[in-house]
Amino acid sequence: MTTAKLKTKVIAKIKTIEDTELLESIYNLIETDMELQVLMKLSKEQMTAIEEGKNDIREGRTFSDEEVKNEIDKWLKE
Repeated sequence: MTTAKLKTKVIAKIKTIEDTELLESIYNLIETDMELQVLMKLSKEQMTAIEEGKNDIREGRTFSDEEVKNEIDKWLKE
């Protein structure tokens, strides 16, 4: 999908959202992303890694704080 088509689809979806908290979250995500792009010049590899991380979050592929602490404890005991 082209960037232009994707923008159009995203805008159409956003126009249907009534949830203020969700809209604020979307806005903050966009603002943060734009600020980072201005402040930092990242390599393509770094940008790809960031996008993969964002996709993981959107898809629910995350770990709780407790899960991470448990993993760290396991690694330290090895």
